[in-house]
Amino acid sequence: MERKKPLLAGRQEFARLYNVTENALNVRWVPRGLLSYDDAVIVSGKYVFPGGVAVGFALPEGSNGRQLDKAALAELVKEQGATWTPETKAELPKLMGTHEYAELYGTSHSRVAGYVKASSPLVVKPDYYVSSSPVWFVDTVLAYAPTAAAASRTGVWSMREDVAEALRSGTYDGPGSAIVARGRYAAKAD
Repeated sequence: MERKKPLLAGRQEFARLYNVTENALNVRWVPRGLLSYDDAVIVSGKYVFPGGVAVGFALPEGSNGRQLDKAALAELVKEQGATWTPETKAELPKLMGTHEYAELYGTSHSRVAGYVKASSPLVVKPDYYVSSSPVWFVDTVLAYAPTAAAASRTGVWSMREDVAEALRSGTYDGPGSAIVARGRYAAKAD
């Protein structure tokens, strides 16, 4: 049985759907209270919204302002292979990115990203790319673990069970599970 794939949206997808710059989400819409990060899940330190939030963000057709680009939506659905559009983050399956993957295997997220780029057998092919970042269903990665272990020449590419259980249960709080302040405002966040 094929897995149902939800439509997902990050800042790049919002930019495509509404023909705006990528920073419109962070700089305009969230600060003005038009969107809330509470509606998104955090995957590798980035917000990922259910597709229903992105689609539902449009103003009524014919009004001034945010108009959903239906052609861009159709392209996005096709690219992601999405079969349904969840309205809330509670409807989403457990997701993970390179930071969570790295923690699961005790390596760096840049190494995981390199393995993805090189199509290494140590890392399963991503289920998605959201805002150009690889995203997997947790179940996909956990099911692939025996294949990854068999592909390891040194035998050290083995999964950490404590991290796997935290990812499965939704209690993971390691690298990638929170948004980290960056740039000149990072010091002021304390």
